[in-house]
Amino acid sequence: KKMGSEGGDFIFVKGKSLCLVKGNISASGEKIYHVPNGAYYEQTTINEEKGEKWFCTEQEAIDAGWRISKL
Repeated sequence: KKMGSEGGDFIFVKGKSLCLVKGNISASGEKIYHVPNGAYYEQTTINEEKGEKWFCTEQEAIDAGWRISKL
């Protein structure tokens, strides 16, 4: 595990980075991101068919219009 240049966590697997910030869309359509060690990180799943996605940094999520989980 290494730290990304912007402070985001990355895991490198065979030369490729695995992004760890989870971009989840709530039932009301709100775009929320979750970081490792966040209250809902482990139970949050990503469904890319619904528009949910993985981000490599928090800044990437913010720039895409997502907000951090309140817990």
